[in-house]
Amino acid sequence: MRKEIEDLLRRAEAHFLQGDFDTALIAFGEALQSCPDSEEAKIGAFLSDMGKENEIEAQALFEYYHIIKEERDNAFETIVTLMDSIVRNTTEIVLEHDAQSVREVIEYGEGIGYEDFVRIVEEKGSFKRAFEDIIFSTKVIISQKEEFIDFVERLIAEGYKAEALSYLDGVAHLFGNDQEVLMLYRKAEEA
Repeated sequence: MRKEIEDLLRRAEAHFLQGDFDTALIAFGEALQSCPDSEEAKIGAFLSDMGKENEIEAQALFEYYHIIKEERDNAFETIVTLMDSIVRNTTEIVLEHDAQSVREVIEYGEGIGYEDFVRIVEEKGSFKRAFEDIIFSTKVIISQKEEFIDFVERLIAEGYKAEALSYLDGVAHLFGNDQEVLMLYRKAEEA
């Protein structure tokens, strides 16, 4: 029975990594039917479903899960908490051009300004720690192109390629053919 589950999970993961989320979802579902307590199957099914709408985010979470499960005993709880925050739409970068809107969002506690985020990075001494602590619980309000470029460059430098590309895709329409933003795409692709 255990070998059958492992085979189903391997097959499901292969489909997931190829971007065939429908087939991956079916295979993860079969694994769950055979073993309802399988953490791998639960996460795989959720991420396969997510992948149909947002491939980059699903792939990034999948990679993150596989990294942390080797390092932590609570990898399943960590990724479930992370997925829950995404489902509740608490993970967000807001690019605002209207200074009044930025002030209102910050005043009502819905986010922090980019300058505050940078200060937290400096206090923690690590972009990665600050990013993981802050980004999953609040919005970071980016109000200038320079802040956005700095943020994406930091993501790329810290190995968050998928996230950097996701943010670039999300706001590319605002910048048109801006050469600095296009260079960020190239930089992320080469990372």
